Amino acid sequence: MSLWMERYEFDVVGEIFHGHEDGFVMVRDGRDDNDWCHLMGVMPDTGASLMYIPWFLKVPYFAGMMLFRSSRDGVRGMLDVTKQANKSANARWEAMQKGEEHPDGGHPDRLTEYCKEGNWTVADVATEVWGVIWAGSDTTATALSSVFYHLHKHPASLARLRR
Repeated sequence: MSLWMERYEFDVVGEIFHGHEDGFVMVRDGRDDNDWCHLMGVMPDTGASLMYIPWFLKVPYFAGMMLFRSSRDGVRGMLDVTKQANKSANARWEAMQKGEEHPDGGHPDRLTEYCKEGNWTVADVATEVWGVIWAGSDTTATALSSVFYHLHKHPASLARLRR
């Protein structure tokens, strides 16, 4: 269920943030677009652990982590998602410079609004794209998975909710 909640949330982010009809169509097509769901499992461990160790241990720790395939996948994923965020922000920025607010034929979205911010750069917008993809999808999917798990673990509560 958590995989489908992740896919659902990526679709929601794709629709609200990027203006894509049906988001990234992960639920509809039953696929992991851009390998994001997989990366959610391997990327955070390496990055998060680096935040909590002293600066002088970061390089040896990171080098040691590269012995593990999941850590290498996580680093590759981090770089790939950064490229995707930059590509998305640049494409929208360029389209808007040509007067096309919704170049994909989509509807109003947050990405367009961020590009309209007067003091934001393309790098600022790309950072926001990256953050929304990861933070927005992951935390919401985790919360939804937890809610559904506990509702099904307690059938009386589920029945009461349905009523």
